[in-house]
Amino acid sequence: MADETEALKHNFFFRGFFRHRGYYNLTHISPDKYRKDQLVTNPTNYRAWLPSAEVFQRESDGHEELSAHGRTLLDNALAQYGDPAVESPIIIEGYAEEGSHASGLAISRRRAILVRKYLQNHFQLDPGNLGAVPMRDLPPSGVGHPSWDGVCIVILKRKS
Repeated sequence: MADETEALKHNFFFRGFFRHRGYYNLTHISPDKYRKDQLVTNPTNYRAWLPSAEVFQRESDGHEELSAHGRTLLDNALAQYGDPAVESPIIIEGYAEEGSHASGLAISRRRAILVRKYLQNHFQLDPGNLGAVPMRDLPPSGVGHPSWDGVCIVILKRKS
């Protein structure tokens, strides 16, 4: 049934209905569209801002990986939200203040993917409810941070 529903979301006749309702695939969100989306920038959404220095560590090859402390911070961020985090859509925003425009995009994407992969495996979350958006160093307006270096976990508030 999930496969049929996913197919309906992309069907020419039905996709407008699903977009209007907010049902879309979280793996295909462009940063520019994301920054303007009222659903994800809603101030009532739960946001956990985690700085890169506390979440990631550099490996000998120069790539970043999650640190043990970073995994603890991620666990605590989801545990703080409680049981609804398991069923709610979650978006991981990746941020990087270092480097050029292109390298900032690559680093922020890698950070978001690392966190998404960890949360999916550790909490056994539905991959369809997890999104990763590379934001470079520019958060959406109105979220309380003019720039950021690290990740932000956004748990979308369900409509009552």
